[in-house]
Amino acid sequence: MRWVRLLFFLVLIACLSPVIAVAIAGSIANRHGCTLNEGAIHPCVIDGVDYGRDLYTLAMMGWLMIATLPVAAGTIVLWVVIEAVRWWRRARAGRA
Repeated sequence: MRWVRLLFFLVLIACLSPVIAVAIAGSIANRHGCTLNEGAIHPCVIDGVDYGRDLYTLAMMGWLMIATLPVAAGTIVLWVVIEAVRWWRRARAGRA
């Protein structure tokens, strides 16, 4: 059963990766006083290198949340159901 928990955890991490990407892009842009939005690529010079296009790409990864958040929600529901069934079986076996 340990591998099932690991699988659920890895699926959740994969599904939440767009959220993490947007948070990282926003954090870097805010820390360096750069403008970041989905309207256009804005220059963001950090230590003499323009990271505007990279930050824009990271921020646009957020659109993948439309597909991955429902999968994450379904994974959480399935995980809770499986854990509840396991708990119920153990409780029933303990009474017998």
